[in-house]
Amino acid sequence: MNNNALKFGFATVWLAIAMAYGQTAPDEQPVRIELASGRLLSTSLANRSLRLPTLAGDLTFPPGELTQISFSADGQCVAQTIYGDDWRMPASPYILLDLVVNPRLYDLWGQVASVSFLAPPAIVEKAATAWKATLSDGSEVLLSPRSAELRVELADGKMDLPWPIIWSMESMAGQEQVRLEIAPGQFVLHALPSPRSLVAEDLGGRRLRFSWEDVRKIVQIGRKLSASENRRSGHVVTCRGFDGQEWRVVSPVAILRIKGRGGVWKLPSTRILRAQLNSDGTHAVQTTAGEWLSGKIDPPTLPLTETAVIGPLRLKNIQYLAWDNEPEEIPEGHVVWRLASGDLMVGKWLNPPEEPVALQRVTSQSGAPEARLPMQSEGKWPVSRFEIEHWASGTTLKLSASKVEAVGLGPVAQMPPALVPNGPSAVHSDEILLPGGTFMMGRTSGDGPADEVPPVELSVASFWLANTPVTVTQFAEFVAATKHVADSERTPGAATWRTPGFAQRPEAPVVCVSWRDAVRYCNWRSAKAGLKPCYDLGRPEEPVAFLPDRNGYRLPLEAEWEYAARSGGQNFVYPWGDEANEEEAAARANFSASGEPSDPWPWTNPVKVFPPSPGGFYDLAGNVWEWCQDVYRSDAYAAALRGESLAGNLNAPPGLEVRRAMRGGSYHNGLGFLRCAARGHGIERMNASRVGFRVARNAEPLNP
Repeated sequence: MNNNALKFGFATVWLAIAMAYGQTAPDEQPVRIELASGRLLSTSLANRSLRLPTLAGDLTFPPGELTQISFSADGQCVAQTIYGDDWRMPASPYILLDLVVNPRLYDLWGQVASVSFLAPPAIVEKAATAWKATLSDGSEVLLSPRSAELRVELADGKMDLPWPIIWSMESMAGQEQVRLEIAPGQFVLHALPSPRSLVAEDLGGRRLRFSWEDVRKIVQIGRKLSASENRRSGHVVTCRGFDGQEWRVVSPVAILRIKGRGGVWKLPSTRILRAQLNSDGTHAVQTTAGEWLSGKIDPPTLPLTETAVIGPLRLKNIQYLAWDNEPEEIPEGHVVWRLASGDLMVGKWLNPPEEPVALQRVTSQSGAPEARLPMQSEGKWPVSRFEIEHWASGTTLKLSASKVEAVGLGPVAQMPPALVPNGPSAVHSDEILLPGGTFMMGRTSGDGPADEVPPVELSVASFWLANTPVTVTQFAEFVAATKHVADSERTPGAATWRTPGFAQRPEAPVVCVSWRDAVRYCNWRSAKAGLKPCYDLGRPEEPVAFLPDRNGYRLPLEAEWEYAARSGGQNFVYPWGDEANEEEAAARANFSASGEPSDPWPWTNPVKVFPPSPGGFYDLAGNVWEWCQDVYRSDAYAAALRGESLAGNLNAPPGLEVRRAMRGGSYHNGLGFLRCAARGHGIERMNASRVGFRVARNAEPLNP
């Protein structure tokens, strides 16, 4: 037996006895060593930090962070951490020699193939969002960038990309540019990272710096990357001008900066569905999760691909834009935030109080993780400042609690739109601009009541129309501000807007409101927005005088309502088109079907539960009848063909009790009443549990 074999035998026996009797000292860490021969040794090393040479420089790993270090015959080493990192570096077993506490191991150390650390691992607090970086030497490291954004250089300038929307980044052979895949996947950018190096932290808090030449790929944890054949670098954007003309352009992936009353939003074009020009020159932007965010868009021109043959498209000259993105579900753990500015935002609450005061935990129907839903107590939120991870951009926002009006679970469409004090609502859920035009008003085919014919060609000027009926919440705000007593409340025992005879949600359309209640609401809303009221109300017994040239809120004219229902005057039978099958229609509107009811709303439904019309309007068909401005005449169209102006029907003749027109049908009516041409009517002070209203206003302030 040679001396080495003898030493090995003694060492093995001694180490085995030491482990059996638990003789590892407190300042030592137990390890299992595998030799190149395959033999295993159980021993201990000094409980000290280990410094390793990596591509990020020399890094120090405290005890408990390393799980294993392996050595190969070619002088390479792989160090594995409790976080799942694989650090590769040129090193031999002697890098650990300073940790050896048993001198009998010295002669064996050159034979070490791997060292496994057996001490209980440190507690791992994983970051909310992390990326796996693959380096040029084969290392794979979990990290979090230290900066909130990555600046990249494109052919037409620089762009700041929020890191959370970067799903992957990959170097391209022989090129300085990298390929970035942007949320929600499939979309790619080819760009040059502007900083010279990537500065990040690993999950152990060590600061890392890599040159971009050393970074082969970065992938956000939990993201499934798209196949190369499905990737695209731009969008088809449909644009609509003020003349109603539409055209399509190709726009590259971009970041749009939206600065509004609710804050500054950085939205990737990959998460935008549409943008609508507001009357104040801002845009209301809807994201793929249904958010509505409003403000000035920067850049002020729509980016176009290099192959575009038209000049720059200034956004202020485009009334409507639609990107070819698909809608997305709200992620688990996220809730909908309605801000005092009117913006509707999806985000995750990051700073709930330790003591769960005024905090509701809600589990989704799928049994997914709980969403943290803050609740108000005595009018106060549980925190003075919210920290919210914004879904669309991935950025962390800090909002004063005074800027948060309501919080609820998705979908966004079920959150009622807000009224804002500084002008018309900031969100597109409030108004849509309809360019004027000429159309055929009345029934052009099929059967129906006599008051729908003969059809007559009419022209309407451009106007704004709310894309939802006025909700219970909105009407309640009016009543609270003005102490208004609705006509229904003047009759003891009658159904009222507060108690219509069935349960209503706050975002359902208000009912049991008379025509006179509706015009008073319009005047209040005009004053709230700084606009000139359209109604001279006078004394209760006097007729209401309508002033059509003013710029305030008002009820829509019958012609305007039908023009909107036809999505700009198209020859539709119903607001959604010509589909007359009841089963199909039940998926588009709330009405009384002739067979078994197929929708869950026996009474009113919350606004925006059903899909919008092609023109972007909700609930024009069914749900509730909607008051119009016109005095109802059964022969109105025949009179128009004789040369009488329909403008003569906008004010009631003195001394007569008139009936006012209403449109749209309701939950109580059959499918035929949902036709664009169908008409209804009622006296001015009539109120019913199936009648509500929506508001309109002129496109231009003619006589402010």
